[in-house]
Amino acid sequence: MSEKKAAALKNIEKQQPAVVAETLHHLVAEDLGREAKKIYNRYRRARPESLEMTMLYADILINADRLDEALRLLEDELKKHPGHFELLFRLAGLDEIRGDYINAFDLYRKAEERAFTAGHRREVQAALAQVKEQITSEVYFTPGSFTIKLKGNNNPLNLQYLFARQLQRLELLEVLRLHLDPGAKTVLELECDTGVISRNLAEHGFRVEGMAEQVADTVLSMGFEYVEMLRKTTRRHHLSFHRLEAGIEAVRNLQKKDVILLLPSRMQWYEEKGEEAGTLVKELIKKAKRQFFFYLPAAANQGSGEDAPVKEILAMLEKKNASFSPPLLLHQTEEGGALYCIEKSRAKAADIRRVMPSGLQVTGTRSSVFEVEVERCRSLNGFGFGEGAWNHFQAALEEMLSKPDLSYEDSILKRFFASFQPKSRQEQLFGELAADLHPLQQGWTLLPWAESKNRRLNASESPVLNNGGNPHYGPNTDEFGTYVLKRLLATYTLIKQFGYRPEIFPDGYIQGYLLKDGADYRFYVNEGQHRMAAVGLLGFEQVRVKFNPDFLPVVDIKNLRQWPQVKNGLYEKAVAEKVFYYYFEENGCKKAKALGLV
Repeated sequence: MSEKKAAALKNIEKQQPAVVAETLHHLVAEDLGREAKKIYNRYRRARPESLEMTMLYADILINADRLDEALRLLEDELKKHPGHFELLFRLAGLDEIRGDYINAFDLYRKAEERAFTAGHRREVQAALAQVKEQITSEVYFTPGSFTIKLKGNNNPLNLQYLFARQLQRLELLEVLRLHLDPGAKTVLELECDTGVISRNLAEHGFRVEGMAEQVADTVLSMGFEYVEMLRKTTRRHHLSFHRLEAGIEAVRNLQKKDVILLLPSRMQWYEEKGEEAGTLVKELIKKAKRQFFFYLPAAANQGSGEDAPVKEILAMLEKKNASFSPPLLLHQTEEGGALYCIEKSRAKAADIRRVMPSGLQVTGTRSSVFEVEVERCRSLNGFGFGEGAWNHFQAALEEMLSKPDLSYEDSILKRFFASFQPKSRQEQLFGELAADLHPLQQGWTLLPWAESKNRRLNASESPVLNNGGNPHYGPNTDEFGTYVLKRLLATYTLIKQFGYRPEIFPDGYIQGYLLKDGADYRFYVNEGQHRMAAVGLLGFEQVRVKFNPDFLPVVDIKNLRQWPQVKNGLYEKAVAEKVFYYYFEENGCKKAKALGLV
């Protein structure tokens, strides 16, 4: 080190970060890492508020390929400043450099939650898009479970989910949906298990944090998020998962939430807390502004005395307390578990809405999940589902069930793909017309309400969607048709066995958006055609669906002039209106008859 630099560093606390950073850069470049670290530590002791220096020093270490040093530095600083955007963003970038794309993706997501400026949001969203390209997810089903396989680092993650365990969490979720205060906005779930409850409450519009003591649970909780977020370009809900060792001090340091959920899946969680269990529950109740829900699982050995902590908790809660009401038993499971609720305050009557809205009720809520009538659902072709409607998938399923040995060559699906081969949006919707409906005759133009960010296809193109084919029309190969039949039967079998349970499967909801005409609506299905065909054939009258976050959630005819492709002049008002009402007037029966399929 030069005498000039050494002299400048005698009064290090008076130096500007850029001056110190330049010196650190030279020291690291000269392989004098120990000296650089000493100078950095001196500066930070003198100016502990200067996080800027940490960023600069971390960048120097990363550029010098001293990744382990940079990692330790940033992790130590993050412990002092949890949730700091710059620290999270740099740690994510470091994992990206190391090729650990799954961890990088998780950290970028956490940074996204802390991005409070437009510049930071653009920066982190660009980074997320880049990392997503390096991660793939696959789902494998077995008789009693399914596995999510994530590839994005040196060791792929294989996350296994047991159906029985998922259904147990769903049972609690269904009760919570009936009793949660819809006026609440924030929810904290302790012992979130596989994330079924946290994830679905976030879909209903609550801001949710899920926490668990076991790292394995937080990883399982994140598995579903990866499957969906890797497929979607946008995110609609607010959800995060963290590890928390629920000691008394840790609970006291938690931020207050409208709703606190303590839902451990095993009685062992309470037993391990011992004498602290009652105090922990008391402290958690203090953190709930509106409601506190807690679940007491069945004891592993009934009558053995192991449920002593539970008896103590209930006795403590039954005592008269001015700050909250006695616990109300909401539900008992077949195994002997019990779900309780303590009310602290409720929303005003005017704020109360159903957590699970139905039909157009969803337009007045924060929820992205809601129920629709099956008879009001339509496919891209305008085909309906259920009794009285026609859909090529539903027809193929019905045929397979009546003829177990049916081959694709002899199926109605083969005949459909052979007879329905439109060359444009106009042919797809309206068939042959005496006069063209501009611009529908010009290939696969966008629907009038679609955003232009979706690629417009020309007349010679037809979109290829899954496994080398298009499930909505032909021509398709026999290999693709055989694949569709197998997938249809597998989906039907799964739903018939377990019911339609979108909450417990990755990307399990049928997705799409609403077409609204006053008090009437149609639900346009753009994901989940196989599931929709299965529930239609099984006789469902209503089905739970979710808005697809990549599309406008509600297309209202009264806003026709503001639809993107009308506003930009591509569609005349009359043609856009005709396309819209096609989905209200048709249900597939006329098309099937015209094609000679019924």
